[in-house]
Amino acid sequence: MPDSEKEKALEMHKALVEAAAENDETLMEKFFESESLTEDEMREGIRKGLAARGMFPVFCVCAGKDMGVRRLMEFLGNVVPFVSDMPVVHNTRGVPVPPDANGPTSLYFFKTAVEPHIGGVQYFKVMSGKVHEGDDLTNADRGSKERMAQLFVCAGANRIPVPELVAGDIGCTVKLKDVKTGNTLNGKDCENRFNFIKYPNAKYSRAIKPVNEADVEK
Repeated sequence: MPDSEKEKALEMHKALVEAAAENDETLMEKFFESESLTEDEMREGIRKGLAARGMFPVFCVCAGKDMGVRRLMEFLGNVVPFVSDMPVVHNTRGVPVPPDANGPTSLYFFKTAVEPHIGGVQYFKVMSGKVHEGDDLTNADRGSKERMAQLFVCAGANRIPVPELVAGDIGCTVKLKDVKTGNTLNGKDCENRFNFIKYPNAKYSRAIKPVNEADVEK
């Protein structure tokens, strides 16, 4: 590090230590006494800040030149909170839904994409329980049945097939018949429904009608 930047780096480090301490009273007291925290204490403070959504780290990374990637991955593995550390979410009825892998299966679909030669690709988060290839689920918003014929996790532009996903996992699937962004799919005896995406009220609307009946799907 150039000597000209050392003073600025120390100031930024102190600000980071203080931000970590603000998430825990015990850490805050220690910071006031010594103006320092151990690495483990900083890790714990930052983890609590992330869980409370009070801290949003920014990393400078260049994947093409492999710069900063290892540091980012180490941060994800050592500091970022586990899904069990995050605040419990609630369904639309106000019932808490803990991210329990042994709980009832419930998936929330947050994105839909269309790819050439494949069609619709639906991205979802497993809110609770587990989902396996071949599972039959019910769309809580539309009342339709869906079969999860294939499951994938994404790595950049690549999709990696997996046999199952558990609570906290984010994955995608293809060729679902009647699933829209914002829908919830549930397993047997589960009635969860989530509404995380808030859409603005429309000011102007138009509909598109195909000229030929054969173009309805398009």
